[in-house]
Amino acid sequence: CAVGDSFSRVLGLCQPAGGHAMEPLLVAELANWCKDNDQATVKDFISLLFDDADVALAKLPVWVNQAPFNVKKGCNKENRNASKCKNDIEFVSLAVKQDMYRNTLLSPTTVKRPDFEAVMGQGDSPWFLAASSKLYGRTFDDTNGDDLRSTDPSLFYCKKDGTENGNCCRLKQHWDNFREEQTNLFTRCLRIHCCIPDVKRNNDKNARLWVEKCDSSIVLYITENNIRRLFRPGSIEILEQNGYL
Repeated sequence: CAVGDSFSRVLGLCQPAGGHAMEPLLVAELANWCKDNDQATVKDFISLLFDDADVALAKLPVWVNQAPFNVKKGCNKENRNASKCKNDIEFVSLAVKQDMYRNTLLSPTTVKRPDFEAVMGQGDSPWFLAASSKLYGRTFDDTNGDDLRSTDPSLFYCKKDGTENGNCCRLKQHWDNFREEQTNLFTRCLRIHCCIPDVKRNNDKNARLWVEKCDSSIVLYITENNIRRLFRPGSIEILEQNGYL
């Protein structure tokens, strides 16, 4: 695919840039799968990546059974500005009100922390998606939880360690007010971590799918163990040729 070819060229020019190149590749693979599975639900997507026993062990909330999983495309700052939104929060707020802006993975400003965020679904039953994309030559060490925190909506606009970022106080307050207004949206949250080849979690926890007790958000990891279930063979081949898989 064209995105895969571009990804390969970026890797050839600068190996450290692979992590950033992985972001549009993830969007392309998610959108392609959704195109081929246009009636898929969140439960279908999770079941694609994990065996039945893992899904059962996670005890997923019931909303995943009916919520549509339909990633359409990515969106950057320029696309966001075209919708006349001044910042990321306004774009997410607009997506709550208008279906045409949903199912679009926005790449927000760096200080917000996730690599992507989106209001998903349709009609009066939206849900929230946050994603992180990591690509390393070896297992990524996230024992301090910095990356895991990056997709937690309650910690957007915070520092990596989860503490207050003094440079984002107004944005943080604006975001927190929005979250309080949209309680139903954020009680239906999926957090995707694409971490290649794999991740080392705190206390060597080996779960790659679970539901957070504090807010019922679903956290899942795409790693070398399940990426082939989602990514097309051409993309897998590029990752293998460059030593990531």
